[in-house]
Amino acid sequence: MNSEQPTVNGERPSGRGRRCCSVGCLLCLLMAVLVVAHWTVTAHAVHAIWDGDYARLDMLTRFDPFVVRASREEHLVRISVLSAAVSENELEMVKLLIRRGADVNWVPRGGSAGKTPLHFASVDAGPEMTKLLIQAGANVNVLDSSGWTPLHIAAGRGRVDIIKILLANRANPNLENDDGLLRLDLATKEGHKQAAAILRKASAISH
Repeated sequence: MNSEQPTVNGERPSGRGRRCCSVGCLLCLLMAVLVVAHWTVTAHAVHAIWDGDYARLDMLTRFDPFVVRASREEHLVRISVLSAAVSENELEMVKLLIRRGADVNWVPRGGSAGKTPLHFASVDAGPEMTKLLIQAGANVNVLDSSGWTPLHIAAGRGRVDIIKILLANRANPNLENDDGLLRLDLATKEGHKQAAAILRKASAISH
């Protein structure tokens, strides 16, 4: 049986070389473990939000601070942890995530059709959620991948309370989406008369 060690260019690797290889392998393994752990914690964070479990979310964000800037694919949609909390209208959880460093304008790459947390807030979250995100620096005129701003969404849903908050914070009522529709067009199309009246007045003033 040949007990000779393998050679490199006719020379046996030194002890130092073997140690470097071992350290490199260990570092790669450690990185893989950390990545898996991070995504596992992210999944638990999203489920904590769905369960309304503030204490668990608090613990998870302390254990892995990067969770506040993470995203997870759920039901074929990639959504940030912050947007998940906004969608569930969990105001205190959103405050926690913002305190821990969540970016109110971040969108996961290739995820959620380019929608920011403020887009999600305009769907059905309470007005206090919209105010909180704006106070934290949310861009009121940000476009999603279809050219929709939060005001487009609020107009299409007839959300008068959200429309007023967005307009009061300099949302532009005269931006068109990719279909060439203004906020006023969407409110009118969906039969939201009060929303349409507010947007018609705001559009005239801003021209």
